[in-house]
Amino acid sequence: MRVVDLRRLSGGASRETWSFDAVDERGTTLGLVLRRDPGSHTGQSERSTEYRLLEAAENAGVPVPPVRLLLEPADGLGSGFVMDRVEGETMRGGSCETTPTPRRALVSQSSAVR
Repeated sequence: MRVVDLRRLSGGASRETWSFDAVDERGTTLGLVLRRDPGSHTGQSERSTEYRLLEAAENAGVPVPPVRLLLEPADGLGSGFVMDRVEGETMRGGSCETTPTPRRALVSQSSAVR
């Protein structure tokens, strides 16, 4: 497995967000995102909680990027996780800027997560 096109994404006040492609030995490419805490942060439980929340949301049918890997200390990458990269609109400032419809959908979908 090779990592190509690694780039840091803008935003993310409390953690780093990196986009990259993973290419296997057959040349199959998978777009991924790494969300991790800055180097000096020690909140592994926070990332594992976020990982489990995304996993539960996906299992409940909420459209979220599937999570692939929760980083472990032995990985040497710090605290974080890897998820699929998906195209879409980013919600900024806690609300969707274009229309209230996505906000209503988010509230409805969030109630499905248990």
